[in-house]
Amino acid sequence: MTDPRDARNSRQLPDAAMWLIVCHPGMSAPELAVMLGTSANRVRDARYRFRRQGWSCRVAYVPCTACGEPVTVGGHVRRDRVYHSGCRPEARRRIQQGLDQRRWEQADIAERSRLLAKRLAYDEHYQALTRQAATRHGARWSREDDTILIEQEDTPDYELAQALGRSLRAVRGRQGKLRREQHGTTSA
Repeated sequence: MTDPRDARNSRQLPDAAMWLIVCHPGMSAPELAVMLGTSANRVRDARYRFRRQGWSCRVAYVPCTACGEPVTVGGHVRRDRVYHSGCRPEARRRIQQGLDQRRWEQADIAERSRLLAKRLAYDEHYQALTRQAATRHGARWSREDDTILIEQEDTPDYELAQALGRSLRAVRGRQGKLRREQHGTTSA
């Protein structure tokens, strides 16, 4: 819970507070001030502004990070990280790729070598663990397996490999194939 003194000193009332003021024209300014944890003068100032300029909040329409379709957001949101709730897995993957790409580009040769060695060690370690525990090595991929890979895209690859009884490389290869099919870039 915020300290009422913080609300009294902040420069602009939040949208919810302004909406409450608009929806209760019959309440006195001191009553609303108590409800909002602000001063009566700020409520009076807001009402004066609404009479002169009308009430509105900042809204922006920005493309979804994943699908590119417009998303309605508040004007204060970072526009490079906006997505529909249904696009979350793909959007989070793209955002993380962008962060990783920037980190890679800003790294010097020594840092790049260290990052690459760390990634290769990770892959070798989990490939060995998942390969040893794989119970379905060489088995055909079922629709249920593909559904799990699609729906749990945010789950780490080694956890998916363990759950499906596959190796890390098998899971990554299948995920790549499913992504290419989803985006229509399969090669014959």
